[in-house]
Amino acid sequence: MKKPVILIFLLGFISAASAQEIKYDIPLKVGVNGIIYSTMYQGVYKEETKDTNGDYTAARIKPFLTFTDGNIEAMLKIEYDAVFGKTGTAADDTKSEGTGPGDDRKGLEVTQAYLKTKVDGIDGLTLTGGIANFDFPLVWEDDAPLANIAYSNDSLDFRLYYVKPSEGDRNKGDDDSQIYIADLTLKYDQSSLRPVFFAYQCKENPKMGQFRESMGYIYGLSFNLAIEGFGLDTSGAYINGKDKVLDVDYSAWAFDFAPYIKMNSIKGTGFLTMVSGDDDSTSGTNESFLSATIDGSAVSGINNWRLYIIEDAGSFTTYRDVADAGKYTNTNGYLAVGLSIDATLGPLTARLLGAYAQAIKTVSGRDKEMGYEADLNIGYALTRSSTFYVEGAFLVTGDYYEGASGTDKTQYAQYINFGMTYSL
Repeated sequence: MKKPVILIFLLGFISAASAQEIKYDIPLKVGVNGIIYSTMYQGVYKEETKDTNGDYTAARIKPFLTFTDGNIEAMLKIEYDAVFGKTGTAADDTKSEGTGPGDDRKGLEVTQAYLKTKVDGIDGLTLTGGIANFDFPLVWEDDAPLANIAYSNDSLDFRLYYVKPSEGDRNKGDDDSQIYIADLTLKYDQSSLRPVFFAYQCKENPKMGQFRESMGYIYGLSFNLAIEGFGLDTSGAYINGKDKVLDVDYSAWAFDFAPYIKMNSIKGTGFLTMVSGDDDSTSGTNESFLSATIDGSAVSGINNWRLYIIEDAGSFTTYRDVADAGKYTNTNGYLAVGLSIDATLGPLTARLLGAYAQAIKTVSGRDKEMGYEADLNIGYALTRSSTFYVEGAFLVTGDYYEGASGTDKTQYAQYINFGMTYSL
């Protein structure tokens, strides 16, 4: 009996000593951001043809934990979205965003989960792996499974990415896709030049990826100029590739040009946005930027949005494009030209936008005019972490939305949205 007692005592002593040797102060950062809002809206189409008028209330909460000791960083961010009230049967609501009395919610999602580490002896070098964010204007912004090696100093930031859009069946080799990204940012004072190159490799039958049995290439360039009282933000992207399974060639582009003037607390920005489209007249080619971007479907496309209706840039959660203006399905592309004014007065902020938009390409007989849009957002800072806002948008709907035959009945689209955003 004596030997086991001594052994236990020694093991406890060794464990305590080891714990004292490796004890670190590991700071834990806890944060959260999100939105709660109510909206009333009237869609582009009249109710006789499409049910696009309505109202609802929703909330989003995104808490996160960040662990770091100065050398490594581990991030976990989760998200919960809810629509107030039941949206279906009790059985359906366990899988939807509807929340009614007595419901048990199961809609919690992990949006980011990654580990980032420095490399001893090489200042500025980091390695990252997991579910993390990537963002390049026009082309793509999302949390995705990736690995990244990066080097950064005062004058440049160079990153290499491996992104995995599709794994499919792990035992097969015809359902994978992967993206290789080279991303360079050259910095000078507050200005920057950022070229980026994507190589998108797809097998024959990937779960995600349109360049099947081939490789698609995306070339992007972003330039930001900032001098006293003046600035320019501009980005462009060109995509080419082929779907060898369907024998379709992709050739698409997008461009955004936004000079601005800033005087004290007022900023005026002019903008011109052009996104290429396809008219479906040639089955062997696709010139739609929406179709050619990273996922090649209805949730990608230009990501530096401004217009609340046409570009769906309003304050919403997963229920988006409430006016049914086609932001995620418009493969005809569009041109938008306009002006925005931002002003700050103490805790009060305001943004006013106005623009004209038309489609780039349409089938024969379909009008290109999408319409004139006016947007307004007014916010009041309740605290340094929360803001109450009221937001509205109005679109004088153009004949583009009547379709090629002109039979779809349209109306002026509009919405008003008010609520609270928070971040701490």
